[in-house]
Amino acid sequence: MGETSGTLSYAGGGEDIRGTFKAPYLVLLMVADRLEVGSVRLSLAEVVQANIGRGETFAHHRSHEGVGAQLHVEVPDGWMSTRHVELSADNDGWVMRDAGSKNGCYRNGQRCSEAQLQDGDVIGTGNTCFLFRSSVERSHLDAADASSLLMRTQPAASQTLSLPLAHLMSDLSRVATSRVSVILGGETGTGKEVSARYVHTSSGRQGSFVAVNCGALPATLVESELFGHRKGAFSGATSDRIGLVQASDGGTLFLDEVAELPLEAQVKLLRCLQEREVVPVGASRPIPVDLRVVAATHADLPTLVEAGDFRADLYARLAGVSFQLPALRDRPEDLGILIDTLLRRCSGDKAFHFAREAVWAMAMYSWPLNIRELDQALVAATAWAERGLIELRHLPPGVVASLQPAALEPEDALKTELVAALRKHAGNVSATAREMGKARVQIRRWCKRFGLDPSHFR
Repeated sequence: MGETSGTLSYAGGGEDIRGTFKAPYLVLLMVADRLEVGSVRLSLAEVVQANIGRGETFAHHRSHEGVGAQLHVEVPDGWMSTRHVELSADNDGWVMRDAGSKNGCYRNGQRCSEAQLQDGDVIGTGNTCFLFRSSVERSHLDAADASSLLMRTQPAASQTLSLPLAHLMSDLSRVATSRVSVILGGETGTGKEVSARYVHTSSGRQGSFVAVNCGALPATLVESELFGHRKGAFSGATSDRIGLVQASDGGTLFLDEVAELPLEAQVKLLRCLQEREVVPVGASRPIPVDLRVVAATHADLPTLVEAGDFRADLYARLAGVSFQLPALRDRPEDLGILIDTLLRRCSGDKAFHFAREAVWAMAMYSWPLNIRELDQALVAATAWAERGLIELRHLPPGVVASLQPAALEPEDALKTELVAALRKHAGNVSATAREMGKARVQIRRWCKRFGLDPSHFR
């Protein structure tokens, strides 16, 4: 081996490939009438301009020409022009410009020819909805682009275009194979049970995944439900019954809303976890159990411990590692993935698509109750939708309100106002006319123009 030409050194002076940096992204959330296109995250860090237009299929590539490196995006959307919109980097960030499109460009529901983009802006081109992210933390090991279609074989919890959530799920999978207990925090409806199932699936444990809603356990039956009982242990115990803890032997015990577990039950659960054995109510001998515990709560457990409302020793036993799941408003990149997944779950074999305004409204809404709220909104919308088309009027009032009438075209604003009045008055044309200050015949004309049947609002 030849001699080195200089002194060997560590790479501390260079760029750490495990480090992170901030990068802008363009996310195709969905094509409103072609959900099969899926969602795609495209990095803007490597380019100074992005050109978006219509194509036969979805495609993207980068080139070096003219002003510099460019991203070219083609979307199978018949309402888009061949060259529809361009995004360009400037000293203040990124600017959106209409490239001479026939149907115009929209930023947060408002038509505009040019606009300075802000983080979280919703870009409407034809029937396609994009999301702009100005600064997302990215690892040098992260792929620049990602597609939801390539994730469909993965567990539901790991299907994400949000880089912070992808990192969190990667960390979860790393600890899953150990026996360490896990606490999942986060607001209600953020997918804690789905994540707990992901831990169980990734662990390779052969036993069952047993979910326990600690807040729903009857106070008088908590011990019996958790630890089981022997025949005759109390009135009504007509036979032996194994508890939920023993049912998870060899698998994973998921303690949902663990903060609501009564203090008395916390003591016995602590002993169960410490000794790895369970004593059913009315039994004299313990039964060994091999279980892995994942706990979830939307409460602040350290604060409850400090207040004496949750046992410190049980918290110490449960908090091997803790993860905080993000709210839906903090991962807007995943709206398209979630809508597609939830629609397929609630609609069966029936195919649905969206009006573009409905997609804009959902993308701009903050979803304070997170994925659970989105799920319920879609269930209701599919019940209202005619011919499989989910329109703005089929969504909850709070979602509709996120797309202010002032941001709509005049026709869209009128339709939104008419639908709101019809819904308020259960399809009563006379009452609707009085509220809008118009004659009944005018309301009938508008209903005909927009294809609305007042009887459908009753």
